[in-house]
Amino acid sequence: MKAAAEFGADSKRLLEARADFGAVSSALPPKNDDGLDVVLRIGAQSCEFSVGRIGECEGAFSIETGCLLLGEEFWHLDPPGAEALSQAVSVVRAHLDDVARELPTVKEATRMIGAGGSILTAAAIELGAYDVARLRHFELTRAAAEDVFRTVATEARSDRAYNPGLAADRVDTIVAGALILVTTLRHFGWSSCLISERDLLHGV
Repeated sequence: MKAAAEFGADSKRLLEARADFGAVSSALPPKNDDGLDVVLRIGAQSCEFSVGRIGECEGAFSIETGCLLLGEEFWHLDPPGAEALSQAVSVVRAHLDDVARELPTVKEATRMIGAGGSILTAAAIELGAYDVARLRHFELTRAAAEDVFRTVATEARSDRAYNPGLAADRVDTIVAGALILVTTLRHFGWSSCLISERDLLHGV
């Protein structure tokens, strides 16, 4: 077990992050280098980062913001508006600075894998349908993720509800989820996100 400081305060969430990594990494396609993988799962109240190589999680960290919490804090208009989005990005960046400080190996990762509903939904919007077979190991580029974010962030909720690939239970949280995804990709300089349909439930 790593030192508690490496994993942050909430041991339950960090155990979940380790389970995420085990579930996701066990089904990953091969890669061309022996670099580290980082798995990001965007939850409602928090986001979990886990780093390692296939079959072995070397570290994890949890940040206390998620797609529901962030939206409740900043979305007071429909659509949210530029000022609210900018404030939300600043908050997420501050949390990502914590990730980089407490889990420094995250900056060494050569592949970023996304798990959880928000990230799968962003990829489904890009694909135009929520099709698990097509989503499995789909590579969502940063440019495509940014396009998805711009689209959902500038639509009113009533229009967003008709967006292909967007399930009804994600209409209210996808803007914040996409914002967290895009901000993370930008912050660490990753060019894409490999989509995993596996997550905590598979790990448990």
